[in-house]
Amino acid sequence: MRILFVFIFLTFYNTLFSQEEMLVSFELIDDATKVELESCKLNIKLADEQKKLSNYYSKDTITLNKFSSSDELIIDARINGYNPLKITIDLANYKRELKKQRVIQLTLAFEYDGQDVIGVDINASQKPTVVFSSDTISVSDFRIIDENNLILLTYPKRLQKSSEVVWFQNGEVKSRLDSPSEAIELIHDYMKNIYLRTKEETYRVTTNQYLQLHLINTRDLENNVLPIIDTLENEYVYFSNYNKWYPAFDYFMVTRTDTQYTKVRHLEDKEMMEQYRAEYKWADVRTKLWAWDMEAESGIDREIWVGANVFTNSIYYEKPYSPMFLVNEELILFDLYNDLLCRIDAYNCEVFDSIPVEFHKNRRKTNWEREIIQDPITKKLYALYDHVGNTTLKEINPETGELSNEIPLFYRYTEHVTVYDNKVYYIYRPFESMQKKYLYVQDMDLVSGG
Repeated sequence: MRILFVFIFLTFYNTLFSQEEMLVSFELIDDATKVELESCKLNIKLADEQKKLSNYYSKDTITLNKFSSSDELIIDARINGYNPLKITIDLANYKRELKKQRVIQLTLAFEYDGQDVIGVDINASQKPTVVFSSDTISVSDFRIIDENNLILLTYPKRLQKSSEVVWFQNGEVKSRLDSPSEAIELIHDYMKNIYLRTKEETYRVTTNQYLQLHLINTRDLENNVLPIIDTLENEYVYFSNYNKWYPAFDYFMVTRTDTQYTKVRHLEDKEMMEQYRAEYKWADVRTKLWAWDMEAESGIDREIWVGANVFTNSIYYEKPYSPMFLVNEELILFDLYNDLLCRIDAYNCEVFDSIPVEFHKNRRKTNWEREIIQDPITKKLYALYDHVGNTTLKEINPETGELSNEIPLFYRYTEHVTVYDNKVYYIYRPFESMQKKYLYVQDMDLVSGG
């Protein structure tokens, strides 16, 4: 975490320290998330003096001279969007540091004030609308059937203890069912069929006259349905062999009248793959012997067996991400490992345009959440950003790869951000509030970001 250094030179007279320098290092963090903050405005003075210095700091060095003798230093710190912070430092507690001219390290933890958004101007004619609220249950997950019908996964206290699936229609609860076992999440396939995933089984959710849960084969779903990205004219099917435990995968196209696959593109994180395979070199003898046996049994390289079972459990592994979307009669593929946005003819899978993109780079600086969202109605694409809880959507132009139309969300620390028909749906509960988690909708036309 980067540290903000402020050098403060105080001249004071007492028996212990005469004409000494005092160096102070400030660490600025969000009290809730512990995320580093960029800068703050500081007012610094001695307790018996009215003089003070005000400035915005990033890496500045400042000097304070000719202060009267005092044993307390008063610091008033402010950051837009956070409650003001005022602290008193007793210099008697830092005698050793002062004597040896060591840096005094102070942490300033700022509490979000619940109103302002750092670095973003929000102009909205009204707050987001509450879609679903309850005094007894919270929303854990949701899926949109259409503007008037939603499926909600709710719970009273803890999702793992008890949960319900709710059919919410036109502002009212149409039907509800208890989860058969410990619920995890709601998912959907390329046809927008909705499923409840539990710790033990998977259930398809249907809404005819009443809400129903149908037990299905989880393996069949994961192997034959979920890999499908989309279809065109009910004839062309696009799918992938993606596996989160392997840093490379392919996109394919197949027609329903032909069993011949057409490869759309191969995606590979080469840097991650090098580390993935290198894990075998450092494995112990027992692991290597096991990998040899697995290779002989399956035909899969022993380095892959070790990488999948060892390296993927380390902090260095990052699962691959290069999404593809169907937009009209084009496939928009984000080949982020080659810094390209590829426009592909959806019928013959030939790339007719490759556009350089950079929005995915320097994620620590840009705060991109490694997620691209598509509006299923308008087919628009959005990159998702989050900075200390402030979520922003930026529209991606598929013809230029450029970002535009910045859309900041009204509330902070939102969950399950979903775009549907030019509206943003998300789950939110005020920080340190007794309120349950509500489902909100925010109209994109009501906000504009700067």
